[in-house]
Amino acid sequence: MKTPIEILGERIATACATSKPNTQERNKALSLVRWRLESSNGLCAGLDAEMGCALVSPPNAQVFDGRDNESLKKAFFETALGVELALVLLD
Repeated sequence: MKTPIEILGERIATACATSKPNTQERNKALSLVRWRLESSNGLCAGLDAEMGCALVSPPNAQVFDGRDNESLKKAFFETALGVELALVLLD
């Protein structure tokens, strides 16, 4: 069974394979590959009212896409929040 990160990589590769580099078409294709970072208690990485990092309910979660670097985003939010986060793909 594939991990969410492997599936994300495949979706990004498909978006790149079906569009030309440095075009609006490529940006649009990558923007359709959406994901978020979720904690074990169901809360997600996001921003609070003061624009600081916080764990928030899913409707308020930060949504990333294929243009974002998942490793850097995960490491940043885990360090800022002090919790382990999992990548969750959004369809």
